[in-house]
Amino acid sequence: MVVKVYVSEYSGNFDVKKHQQRVETVLQSVGVRHQLVDVCAPEHLEQRLFMQETARPLPGERHPLPPQIYNEQHYCGDYFDFDYANETGQLLQFLRLEEGDVQLPVREQPASTSPQPTTAPRPASPKPSSTPAERPGPSPSPSPEPETKPKPQPEMKPEPQPPRALPQEPWQIDKSQGECMDVDKEA
Repeated sequence: MVVKVYVSEYSGNFDVKKHQQRVETVLQSVGVRHQLVDVCAPEHLEQRLFMQETARPLPGERHPLPPQIYNEQHYCGDYFDFDYANETGQLLQFLRLEEGDVQLPVREQPASTSPQPTTAPRPASPKPSSTPAERPGPSPSPSPEPETKPKPQPEMKPEPQPPRALPQEPWQIDKSQGECMDVDKEA
């Protein structure tokens, strides 16, 4: 059984793109064999019509938006159904799969047939002695760094604005003509 995910490769909707990517990532990480079907491709017109007839559109939408998930010809749900099943640990039931249908990806371990490169040992750093007479050379005295204070920046004060005159009467915008008009003088 192959899970089919109906997607739109040319969608301008950022959420659709993000949801499609999340579905594909989850399916890959779980090891579910799946097939992406681009409903925008002209050769997939029949599959797009099939998706539009069998999937549920979101409230307020005319057509169902990708991604839509199917197990062969059986409708499983949309992205939100998929995400809920994934978060509640019911993804296999949602996809109508059994444990044997999932093939977890095998991570290959790097072959350790070649010898590991060894790093040269560090030279031992001289241990400081407890008495100054045992230290070779003159003892360094800490040189005080001159303190440089940043030059104060002149304070920028905004220019005073004259107070705005508020209208004494209520106003409304006449949307049909794009002008302001007095409510009391409205005919």
